[in-house]
Amino acid sequence: MIRSDGTWYTTQWGGVGGRWKYAGGVVTVSDPMDLGSADQQQDSLTVSEVPGEIAPDLGKTFPLVAGWAEVGGEGDLDVQVTGQTVRLSFGGGKRVITCTRA
Repeated sequence: MIRSDGTWYTTQWGGVGGRWKYAGGVVTVSDPMDLGSADQQQDSLTVSEVPGEIAPDLGKTFPLVAGWAEVGGEGDLDVQVTGQTVRLSFGGGKRVITCTRA
């Protein structure tokens, strides 16, 4: 679940969660294992060139920079939005995460 208050959580992986923020076209998502660490920014998943408004039918590939190796590392992030459902595909489809916008 992605919330407008800057938090997110998942029912996968034991119910982990974290924080996200949007600034200047860049979305940063904290690594739930490193919340509060000195290297939190370095350990965050960062996606650039993100528009301020996400259309309910967005389908786009965004550049993905340093982030969580287990979700595909560096490369591209394919985003498909259908209404309130957001499908994130990392590493050429090696890892797919489906989210719901709150």
